[in-house]
Amino acid sequence: MRGNDLGRQIEALEAEMAKLRALENEEDSAVAALRQEIEARLGRLSLTRRALADHQEAVQKKRSELDEKLAEHARQLFEQVLRDRTAAGESVAEAAEILLRRLHDLDTLDEEARSAWEAAQLRASATGKPLDPAAADELEADPEVMRESWDRLSHEVRKRIDENFEHELVEAAAQSPMGHAIPNLPEHLRELARQRRLDLARRSDASRAKTR
Repeated sequence: MRGNDLGRQIEALEAEMAKLRALENEEDSAVAALRQEIEARLGRLSLTRRALADHQEAVQKKRSELDEKLAEHARQLFEQVLRDRTAAGESVAEAAEILLRRLHDLDTLDEEARSAWEAAQLRASATGKPLDPAAADELEADPEVMRESWDRLSHEVRKRIDENFEHELVEAAAQSPMGHAIPNLPEHLRELARQRRLDLARRSDASRAKTR
């Protein structure tokens, strides 16, 4: 009986070992299939990453080309605006020359009008019918027709003179040693001078960097 029991136990163990071997083979096949799948996926991942890198490089190249075109367009636009500004300045200069000639003509006519008034007044007095003194008052003021335009022009000229003067003050203070002159400016010009000084410093740093 003991021999038979031992034999049955051995047979049971061998059967269990066969099951385990079959399970091992099954798991080994599954692992092999999984390994192949992983390798295939890794290959596709590598291709995807390479394609992504190529696309990123292409996008960066296109962006660089776009940036260059935009920079060139901005430069051309600036140059065109600068040419237009110069043309406008030339027009203003021509208009100023015409205005100066017209003012000279006006001054000449003012003198002629005063002389004519004095002569007319003498003639009228000789007849005993003096002229109305109020008529002479018009000689002391600009002609009515030009007053509004003249006032607007005078205001614009004074404003520009003040702006140019303030610009010169800001520039001088910004370039003063250590910016010591900035606190001496009017309050509304101090921040402008500080910003201008920072701008000058950045330009100086950029210039030194280019020469290295």
